[in-house]
Amino acid sequence: MLSKDTVSLLELIVYKSSQLKQCVFVKSLSKFADSTGKVTHHSFNDWVYFENPTEEHINYAAGIIRLFDLKKERLSINNIGLLRQDAAVSDDWRAGFETFETHFDYWLNTGNFNTLYPGDWRNACSKGLVSARDLFDAFVYGDDKHTDQEKMEMLRGWTLEGQGLTVLLMYGVLLWTLSRVVIEFGDACEKLLRLHNCWDPAKCEPGVSVFSLSVGQCG
Repeated sequence: MLSKDTVSLLELIVYKSSQLKQCVFVKSLSKFADSTGKVTHHSFNDWVYFENPTEEHINYAAGIIRLFDLKKERLSINNIGLLRQDAAVSDDWRAGFETFETHFDYWLNTGNFNTLYPGDWRNACSKGLVSARDLFDAFVYGDDKHTDQEKMEMLRGWTLEGQGLTVLLMYGVLLWTLSRVVIEFGDACEKLLRLHNCWDPAKCEPGVSVFSLSVGQCG
């Protein structure tokens, strides 16, 4: 039987991944993905042109993804990994977590734009090849809300160099890729909750404030 703490964290993971699944960024952009679910910088450009998304739509998705990246957050990958200490956690979930951890880390920290995107990314910034981490942090922490000076200067520099649209397209594809990784893991968490008869839509589906989430009834 899953512990109450395990159930509570699984519910929060599903809740946030469900928010991501239903947000404008994911639902709208999914119409421009290919048959395998992949979005390229070309299809992201089409999405921007035809759907005219707002900055808030993109920032909303980034804000959710950011929760899994920051070590101080309850939803950090390091914290979620502690759930493996619960003996009731299934082998399928453990495998799903390892996949989630590996893919999230790869695309954000070790992946580079030669593998993530086709084209001449090296020419997108005069400073050379920019990592996915640089790009993510620049957009997330260099905006008006966070005002990280170094990140703001990176964004401003790209714009002044005439590369603003290019880096936006790269950032959009990166967010889409990370969104799919998070959503897939959220599905694995939902499956585990259902396996132990702990599934409660009121605590896992958007429409209920995250602040109203209570400890699960199992355990």
